[in-house]
Amino acid sequence: MEGWGLWACREAGPPHLPGSPIVRQIRQDCAEPFAAFERCLHENQAAVGNCTEHVNRFLLCAERVKPSA
Repeated sequence: MEGWGLWACREAGPPHLPGSPIVRQIRQDCAEPFAAFERCLHENQAAVGNCTEHVNRFLLCAERVKPSA
């Protein structure tokens, strides 16, 4: 079973994705793990595989996001 965040992104499709409520919620709720992932990528440009844990933390966070009621 895939998480709601991933399902919502797939359902929204690319044209609506940037402004969709679930994407805004993910940006808000998962800002810290995403920032850590982004820092890791910047610091490991030659070895992005070093950032696997960071991306996994962000994806786990995004999977747990529920749409606002």
